[in-house]
Amino acid sequence: WYQRRVRDAKTKAYSKEALGLPAKLDPAEKERCEMRDWLNKSIDTLNIEVDKLECDVETAQAQTRKKKNAASGSDKLDELHRFIKNHRNHIAHLEALLRMWDNDTLEIEDVKTIQEEVEYYITDYSNPDFVENEY
Repeated sequence: WYQRRVRDAKTKAYSKEALGLPAKLDPAEKERCEMRDWLNKSIDTLNIEVDKLECDVETAQAQTRKKKNAASGSDKLDELHRFIKNHRNHIAHLEALLRMWDNDTLEIEDVKTIQEEVEYYITDYSNPDFVENEY
């Protein structure tokens, strides 16, 4: 322990050895980076889901044109459009949170309060039993 501590103290800041070491982050900064990564990952996941849903809309529209029964196809299209609208709404809110996070106007506890709800929405939005919170 002592030898490692002395070696770390003697390492010059811009030496090859020091530059090769991983950056040391304090726990608070590490947690901030993890929260930022989570926000970015959630936004990316929702954007991918929007792309998939838009593809499903195009497929459903093509099938509706081929079939005579347009009523069942329009219900499916309405549901897909509702999902897309909700996803875009969530993306906009998460991007606003990310800007607030970058400007240090948001605390870690604020993001942690919504983290579980956002993860629940991303994983279960298409489940028939899904109930979305109204905030």
